[in-house]
Amino acid sequence: MNINLTPLTSSDLEAWWERVPGARRFLQTMASKAEHSRAIVADISEDDVEGFISSFTEEIQRRNYSIVVDRYEVNDNIAEEDFITELAIKFDPDYVPDLMSDSMIIDVANKKILSGYVIFIKINCKANWLTSLVSDFNKIEDSDKGTMIFLTSETMPSQITMKLTDYISPYDVQFFAINLLEDTKLNQMEKLYTATLLAKLAGTSAMIAKNLASADLYFNCRQFSKDILSDD
Repeated sequence: MNINLTPLTSSDLEAWWERVPGARRFLQTMASKAEHSRAIVADISEDDVEGFISSFTEEIQRRNYSIVVDRYEVNDNIAEEDFITELAIKFDPDYVPDLMSDSMIIDVANKKILSGYVIFIKINCKANWLTSLVSDFNKIEDSDKGTMIFLTSETMPSQITMKLTDYISPYDVQFFAINLLEDTKLNQMEKLYTATLLAKLAGTSAMIAKNLASADLYFNCRQFSKDILSDD
């Protein structure tokens, strides 16, 4: 996360993930996939990951209070078999791979090593095996095998990836911004102008929207426009 950005408050997170239509659809879809024990790659701005995990945890535990949300991080290049072994042993120290299984991750799925868990796995290195791992895990149709949500900066195939950008429109960000600007001294037209501008600047990031949302943005832009016109 960008250390220069002010984090979202709990009320900001609720406003974004629960009330903004696109963000809510993304959260609900992700929670539904987690309920059905899937492996997913989540494409979310790094600035918004922590807020999403917090809101996701509340949502999934509302649906099933027994689910445990955990985290795992991979910082060094690692072979697929070593990654799976380390992950499995973390959740079952007695795990021994079945050498006759079609793949190690299928073995983990069949043995329900990750049952009852949703694990956010942040990959900070190259993982050329990630696509095949996700595909193999999802071949096992068992709603009790656990869920893995991978966070990576690498571009992954669309069929295994949920992109926040596919759910968030400029109108979603504009809606969020209008609420952020509610307590400013801007009038309604000024708020709408600022929210429209902010939606162009923030992309799909609630964090950036929050940090830009102020009356200063409106007055600075108005002054900039005046300066440009006076130069002409």
